[in-house]
Amino acid sequence: MRPANLRLFLLSCLILVSCTSEKVSPGVGDHWHVTYDFYICDRWVGTVSETDELGNPTNKVLGIYHVHGHDDGLMHWHPSTNAAGGNKATLGLYLSFYEILLDDIQITLPNYLGGTVLEGLTVCETANGQVDGVLTVQLFEPGKTTPIVYTDNLAATLLNRDGLSVTVVFGPAGTSPGLPPSFSTAPND
Repeated sequence: MRPANLRLFLLSCLILVSCTSEKVSPGVGDHWHVTYDFYICDRWVGTVSETDELGNPTNKVLGIYHVHGHDDGLMHWHPSTNAAGGNKATLGLYLSFYEILLDDIQITLPNYLGGTVLEGLTVCETANGQVDGVLTVQLFEPGKTTPIVYTDNLAATLLNRDGLSVTVVFGPAGTSPGLPPSFSTAPND
């Protein structure tokens, strides 16, 4: 191989290795925490339970992805595969592990958290009477107290940083309850 071709070949290999070895975040080997809670109309309703009333696990794919909770208001992201990392680390993915449906107009929670709420059908009681609810996801970056508010593509909300906080809100337009209660007990690592 001529020197110019050899240099081109080695440069191509270097580019290929750097592109294919890029680490996704969160990725295999990471252990991240994301605090979260659900806020319906005028109150925090809690987070998903790790076991049902019979003591059976509610996370249907724990052994596959290793993304779960501990009844502590934290999403524990330590994926065992990139199928739960990088741009696949979404709120919708986490909720799907607990058979919770989230789309842009409804969230179907377990009955102990309030069941299904649906824009245009579920109303919230306020001091001024009944008001239609609006579904949003409010994402707090680490160290921030003002959320990024999502009104569409809610399930695709990317959870790509350790220390994020997420509040899923169904309430009158403009409802902003703040950081989830679990934020105050989250680990600092």
